[in-house]
Amino acid sequence: MFRALCSVFRCGRFQSSERFTYTPAVSELASSWAGRARQGAAFAARLPLWRYTTSTGVALQAPQSVAFYLGPRCNLTCRHCAFYGDGPGVAFEDYCRVLRETWDLGARELTLAGGEPTLIKDFPRYLRHAVKMGWVVGFTTNGTTLRGRLLGEIAASGVQRLSISLDGLEANHDAVRGAGNFRLAATGLDGVLGAIDRRHTDVRVNMVLMRHNLADVLPLHQWVAEKKVWFNVMPFTTDNLTHRNDGIDANLALDGDAIARLTTLLPDWVAQRRRLGWWLNTRRHLDEIARFARTGQRRRRCFIGAYQFNVDEQLRVGFCTADIGFAGDLTRQSARDIWHGRAAAAARRKIGQCRACVLNCYYTPSLWEAATDLLPVLARSQ
Repeated sequence: MFRALCSVFRCGRFQSSERFTYTPAVSELASSWAGRARQGAAFAARLPLWRYTTSTGVALQAPQSVAFYLGPRCNLTCRHCAFYGDGPGVAFEDYCRVLRETWDLGARELTLAGGEPTLIKDFPRYLRHAVKMGWVVGFTTNGTTLRGRLLGEIAASGVQRLSISLDGLEANHDAVRGAGNFRLAATGLDGVLGAIDRRHTDVRVNMVLMRHNLADVLPLHQWVAEKKVWFNVMPFTTDNLTHRNDGIDANLALDGDAIARLTTLLPDWVAQRRRLGWWLNTRRHLDEIARFARTGQRRRRCFIGAYQFNVDEQLRVGFCTADIGFAGDLTRQSARDIWHGRAAAAARRKIGQCRACVLNCYYTPSLWEAATDLLPVLARSQ
């Protein structure tokens, strides 16, 4: 039972020879029972330390994971996204140096993002290098480039996690990402599922909740669940995702009517999640999303400053996408000096007080949620 309870944390195969670390995002699920058990025990032990770290700013542990934004270049200009633009990507030599420094610091899980990371020149080389070092590697993509030689090289790289963004069914997805892009992304998803070893690589679909697409949640989840792919949702707000706070982009954000509809739809989402499985948000997290949409405030402390090391394409280091400020610059400082520095301590204290987002990547489930909510869903999703 204890091993089953611990299965709710982290994705990616866990090799017995790896040094054990843990990333607590709700969206990470393990495929190894031994890894799940060790991670569950470590999660329970680290919660008090994370609380202390976010309260005082003092890092008592190494970072558990690195999120590396390789560059802003993207083949889409999605109306709800702030993470695209012009500029060069991270050079491979700088990438290798940062991975070595953060590995020596103690991090073991790596997520690559953009922009569209697959547009980085020789992107599979970036994946292969990290996998060879021993990282548990994942990346996020819009899915439209996943075909041909690139897809084959990604599948052969050993990557353990892959996340594709689908923001509704075809009409609503294309309304924000451009005509024809749902079909390209769906084809990319099917291509990935046919190319990878499902025992080694976990795949998920991320959906951003917007004013116009709430009715698509259940049919999209059912479509995803039939493919045995994990599904999760996150809210769109003008504060944390859009390029502009006015005009057509802001009109996608959840308004009063959409929040009322979200609240009405929530019991049906929970019921389908319970029936079909393959849905990563906990019931409490879905409730939290609805509350956040109404009030702009989350209830629970954010622990991301205690475990994650975010690096952007200019090699600046931060902890989250909110207006917290950067903790250092890897062109002038070492990863160790940044992690234990004064700027990082100040940022952690701000994050510990912040209630300004409720995105999945920063949501840490309680052990009670893990046992009573995620575990039954996991059991239905085998």
